[in-house]
Amino acid sequence: MKKLSFYTILCCLAVVCTFSLNSCQEFNIDSQAEFPPLLETDAQSEYAVLAKSPNTIIFNISSNTPWKIESNKNWCVPTPAMSSASSLIAEVSVIMEENPDEQERTAILTITADRIKESKTVTITQAAKGTLLVQGFDDPFPSEGGEATFTITSNKAWKVTSSNQWLTLDKEEGEGNGEKVTITATAKPNTGLKRTATLTIVSEGYETEITATQNGIMLEFAETTDVTFDGGQDKETKTYQVLANVDWQVSSDATWLKVEKSIDGNITATSQSEIYFTTRKAVISLTPTDKTLGIEATTLEVRQAGGSYELNGTPGTIDEATGAITFTEETGNANCRYYINKPRKLAIHKWHFSNIEVDDNRCLNMNCVASPIPGWNFWLGVGANPWTFKYRGGSSNDDYKCTPFDLNKLKALKVSHTYSTPDNKTKAKIEVFIKLEGETDWTQIITTPEYENLFETTGSAGNFPYFGFIAGTAGKKGTMTITSYEVTNIE
Repeated sequence: MKKLSFYTILCCLAVVCTFSLNSCQEFNIDSQAEFPPLLETDAQSEYAVLAKSPNTIIFNISSNTPWKIESNKNWCVPTPAMSSASSLIAEVSVIMEENPDEQERTAILTITADRIKESKTVTITQAAKGTLLVQGFDDPFPSEGGEATFTITSNKAWKVTSSNQWLTLDKEEGEGNGEKVTITATAKPNTGLKRTATLTIVSEGYETEITATQNGIMLEFAETTDVTFDGGQDKETKTYQVLANVDWQVSSDATWLKVEKSIDGNITATSQSEIYFTTRKAVISLTPTDKTLGIEATTLEVRQAGGSYELNGTPGTIDEATGAITFTEETGNANCRYYINKPRKLAIHKWHFSNIEVDDNRCLNMNCVASPIPGWNFWLGVGANPWTFKYRGGSSNDDYKCTPFDLNKLKALKVSHTYSTPDNKTKAKIEVFIKLEGETDWTQIITTPEYENLFETTGSAGNFPYFGFIAGTAGKKGTMTITSYEVTNIE
């Protein structure tokens, strides 16, 4: 019994092994078709999408047999359209075009697979194109407040919002049945400046805006593009129109621009000096005369662009961003100068420097010389005429010395050539002032005695200035950067 049982067991094992080997041979990687074909998807049977900017529909398809998906409409495209050779499982994206028609439309996606008789379908319904027509307000609201109407016509549900609390609406949303809807807007009283509110109307991806305006205190500049004054001129005048229904005052925040209220209710703005090597700005402000109105100033920014000039000898380097000019001189000659070439009579001249570096006997030179006289020269530094101011003309031909200072610390220079007193135009004088690094006030370094005013006309004062380096020792470097030069003509 024991031998028979053992033999029987061996035979059974042999049969099992043989069956297993045959199974391995028959069910290899290419034998999937032997299993029942399956096709599954997590797609919904129906989808609804918007007419404008429809969202992409995404679902999955899983199968053990090749499959494909087809759309019966060109405006609805599934991707991928079939399974790949490497995978029978895929994520499908369905992209829809915007609906250009005012009727809804439908596309059907059909999913089929090899050796599966029944297909799966997905229905996509796209909404009709929305119609959103808005007719805005005809007139501004009065300052005392009141009502006005506007209309909305839409075939879709809509909503409207106001950007400001002073304007309220009797309807803020509607169903959108294609009929025109009239909405009443109510404005609160306005005790301030003219104001605006924006109404935004939204309907299923469509959006439009209308503006409501309410009259109030009007104080503003008329639109203008004429805001640039010529730096090469003084007493250039521009006129700016003012729109106002209250009494007003005008001011300027810059000394170079004088503003006045004209008889016709506008503004005349006049430049008071010339400017070179820079562009400067001024703000013109309108304010109500009645300060209790609590109205903020209305402003207009204008500018004065640097005037033209000529260079002599070694050219300067110009900073394109600021207009500042830098002169560098290493010879023993006066080769580094600029000229304005404009006749002067009496004037105040101001220079501002961002940097001066000189060594040895280099000096700065200013010159206002008529042909042949009168005129004046000024040497700041050592050299042939160290720290000397020379007046030439009439019975006077005198030199005036100033106390030497560190030229490398010079930040501003002013030469004032004016009448001794405003009411006596027979006598004149010249004063020279400086500001060194860290100083805020002018320090006077030269004052000439009063002299007979020989500059009877503008031309008789010569062409000022030439300004730059003079003398010095070859090989010894001098550098100067002028950030601005201003001229205020006295007469």
